[in-house]
Amino acid sequence: MKTLALILCYVVAALAQTGWVTVRDTREQAFSIDVPKGWTVHGGMFRLGPMDPRPVVDMKSPDGKTEITIGDPLLPAYALASPALARLGLTEGKIMMNLGTWPVIARYRPADEYLTKYGQAHFGQLCQGVQAKEIHSTPPKFVQKSYPGGQISGGEAYFACTVNGQPMLGYLYGETWATAPGPGGLWGVNAIGGFLTPVAQGKATGELLAQSWKSMTFNPAWGKAQADLVNAVAAKSTVNLREHLAQSQAQFEKSMNAIHQQGDAMSDVLTGTTLTRDTSTGQFREVASSTGGRQWINAQNMVMESALSPGPGFHALENVSR
Repeated sequence: MKTLALILCYVVAALAQTGWVTVRDTREQAFSIDVPKGWTVHGGMFRLGPMDPRPVVDMKSPDGKTEITIGDPLLPAYALASPALARLGLTEGKIMMNLGTWPVIARYRPADEYLTKYGQAHFGQLCQGVQAKEIHSTPPKFVQKSYPGGQISGGEAYFACTVNGQPMLGYLYGETWATAPGPGGLWGVNAIGGFLTPVAQGKATGELLAQSWKSMTFNPAWGKAQADLVNAVAAKSTVNLREHLAQSQAQFEKSMNAIHQQGDAMSDVLTGTTLTRDTSTGQFREVASSTGGRQWINAQNMVMESALSPGPGFHALENVSR
C-alpha cells in the first residue's frame, strides 16, 4: 500500500508540474482555453448548422496514454417526441427540419441516463471491455436555470476498460436540457467532457480536466455575432425556411468576417483548416484539417474522414489549393 501511495504521489506531482499554455480557436476565433504544456491539442468551434455551434477540444498526453476531451461535434440536437409529431410520421429516430438545425426525434433523457449510453459508445471506440462502474445525477455546473416549463440535469459517469491489457479509467460529465413539452419542443446536451487514462492517473487527470474546462473563455465579439444570428433567425417565420436559412447564413458569414478583421484578438494557434470543394454542389468550404484521409459531408453539414463513404447521404470533399 505504501508503494502504491508513493506512485500516486509521484504521478500527481508530475502532472501538477506540467505547466499550462493558452490556445485559441482558429475556425471562428470563438474561444481560448488553457491546456497542459507539451500535450497534442486539436479542436475549435464546429457547427451542425448556423444555429448549432459546438466548442470542441481534444488533448492527448505526450506518452499517448491519456486523452481529455471537452465537447463533441457529432452529438445531434433533439426534438421532443410527441403524439402530434407522431401523427405526422415523425416518430423517434426520425430527423426533422428546424430553424438552423436538424434535430432527431427522441424522448428527453436526463444527463445520467444519457451518459450511460453515450459512455458505452464513446469509450467503446477507445478501449476494450467497457463496463459502467458508477453513474449518478449531480447539480448542473454550467447552466442552473431551465427554460420556463422545461428541465435541466447534470450527471457523472465512471467506466472501466483496458487498452493493450492495461486497466483504464473513463470519466464523463454532462448536462442535458429541455424546453417545455409540446409542439416545437427541443432538448439537447449543454456540456459534455471527460477523459480516458490509466487507473493510477485518474485523480490527477480529473484535476487537469477541471482546470482546463474552467479556463475556457469566449470571445465577446464572437458571442455578439452569434446572438445577432440567433435573433435574426428567430425573427423570421417558417413560411419560407430555405430562404430564411440562406439569409441567416449570410448574416453569420458577415459577422464572422468582422471578427476575423480584429486580427490579434484571437490568434490562429489551436487548429488548422483546409479549403475544400463539395463534389456534389461545387460549393467551397473550410473544414478542419484531416489526418490525410478522404473527407465526406452530408446534408446536415456533418464532415467525416473515412477511406470509404460513411454511408448514404454522404458525398466527397476534395482539397483545393489556396
